[in-house]
Amino acid sequence: MASYTQAFAGEGTSGATTFPNFNEYSAFVLDDWRVTKSLTLNLGVRYDVQAMKQGPTQNPSASLAAAGINTALINNDYNNFAPRFGFAWNPLASDKLVFRGGYGMFYGRTPSIALGTAHSNNGLNSISVTLTNPTGLVYPFRFTSLADIQARGGQPPAANLFVFDRNYEQPYTSQGNLSAEYGLTKDWAIEIGYRSVKGRHLQRTRDINLAAPVATPIAGGIFPTFLRYPGTTSPTRPIGRAGDLFGRIAQFESSANSDYNAFVFEAKKRLAQNYQLYFSYTFSKVIDDAPDATSVVTANAGDDAKQAQYSLLLSDERGPGNSNTPHRFVASGVWDLNYFKGSNPFAKQVIGGWQLSGIVQAASNLPYSARLAANVDLNNDGNRNSDRAPGFGRNSFHTGRFVSVDMRVQKEFALTEKYKLQFIGEFFNAFNRLNISSFNGQLYNVTGLNTAGVALTRRNDFGNPRGAADPRIGQLALKFLF
Repeated sequence: MASYTQAFAGEGTSGATTFPNFNEYSAFVLDDWRVTKSLTLNLGVRYDVQAMKQGPTQNPSASLAAAGINTALINNDYNNFAPRFGFAWNPLASDKLVFRGGYGMFYGRTPSIALGTAHSNNGLNSISVTLTNPTGLVYPFRFTSLADIQARGGQPPAANLFVFDRNYEQPYTSQGNLSAEYGLTKDWAIEIGYRSVKGRHLQRTRDINLAAPVATPIAGGIFPTFLRYPGTTSPTRPIGRAGDLFGRIAQFESSANSDYNAFVFEAKKRLAQNYQLYFSYTFSKVIDDAPDATSVVTANAGDDAKQAQYSLLLSDERGPGNSNTPHRFVASGVWDLNYFKGSNPFAKQVIGGWQLSGIVQAASNLPYSARLAANVDLNNDGNRNSDRAPGFGRNSFHTGRFVSVDMRVQKEFALTEKYKLQFIGEFFNAFNRLNISSFNGQLYNVTGLNTAGVALTRRNDFGNPRGAADPRIGQLALKFLF
């Protein structure tokens, strides 16, 4: 065989078994105050604490200590006071106009998977050792101890660590809204509103064991230079050069931010004359710098893609968020064909009791980034899944739109006064529209990687469809009510 790898629990540790425990404590005060007949205030404050268990083992490496890294330290954040405010004001005697608004802070949590990952990936709890071109091993084979495999020449690779930033804080959002609702008739009302959600101290995973990137020329004249981390075919790792051997040092930190702003228009008709309608249009924008709290596996394509392109240049990540949907329209309605109450029993059973409903959705497709072919690690940071094409920001491209019509028909049969039977038929994407859900983001092929002659060649298939949303789907159901 070419290689054999086996993992061992570090001496005196719990190995890969972790106990990512935490206790949550919360307290709140809330009061509704009817200031006048037309004005109501909601006032409150909430306090939240997530007391997280500290790491089991501190890595004694002098290199880590010199860099201020403590693998056993997880900072607990105790100053999480969140005020809340809301109001409703009806200025007209006719009660047709209502202004509503509110603001509040809301603290989030650190997921257990991040705690458990930091507890076990400290370079001590779990040690993987590899033998190259071993002989005499017959499947299923296992070395009984770390000393046995090391006696055969096995050497542990550079340890990849997961640590918490010593100044880690819990994430929170500041949410605000302001709207005006006006009653046009006794059935119809319109509403115009503004929504804002600001995320602060949001989590991310960042490799901090990298040297400063340097400007590197690109052949061919598409772009003059790009930023590349020093190293030949793999990045230079500054932390650990004094004798210890470390690869990535992935730091969980609270350095990401997000901003969502939206203007909303709604028109609503309440259920009357056997039908109700709802229309909504939202114009919005999400801007962030790629927050994510779930990148917990090194060299995993899905987790690596969640990290910043340049760990030491986080401002480069600021751009449209992954969920940015500039335009969204929704219309829905319900029509209750309950017109035969006074008819004979046959007409009431056969013609009456039907209900028709549907939803129409139309929205901008989600954005995507221009990338390199075959997940090339152009910037040499050891992560080939986060590199974008030079010269383009994150999520720079929007292509197409999503449109779907969903329909539902329901018929209720009264078997007796106590027992009823419902027939339901539903169709999703009823007109079978082709909605493209993903596009080819590979903009350039790369040649001469990690050489002075590195060059980019434009691909002709950039932006071509790569995936589609569901086609028409229908389902039938019978429901027995008793």
